[in-house]
Amino acid sequence: MLPISFAFMKRMNLMSESIIWSQEIRDLKDLKPSPNNPRTITKDAFKKLIENIKANGYTNRLIINQSNEVLGGNQRLEALKKLGYTEIEVLVPNITLTEEQENRITITDNIAAGTWSSDK
Repeated sequence: MLPISFAFMKRMNLMSESIIWSQEIRDLKDLKPSPNNPRTITKDAFKKLIENIKANGYTNRLIINQSNEVLGGNQRLEALKKLGYTEIEVLVPNITLTEEQENRITITDNIAAGTWSSDK
């Protein structure tokens, strides 16, 4: 049996490439809200989001694709604009994402997992 090269396996889509995320600075004006954003937010919840960012700073990075489209954090993007931020740190993938990968990341980022315990 002949060995299969790494390049051949990638070319034939026999290996999936891992996504490696890097933190980069981007101008807010260059970031595009996702037309596929599954979340909506009430006016009250948006006000709370703004207050949270004012009180705690920008702690939860936006996730974008290589075209500067926001995959995770569309509501935070709008709140940051309202607060007057001009540039922020974002998470950017090392590869061009497929539509399937983008959808999976968008959905995963918008799922709140776990339960709350008021005893702690």
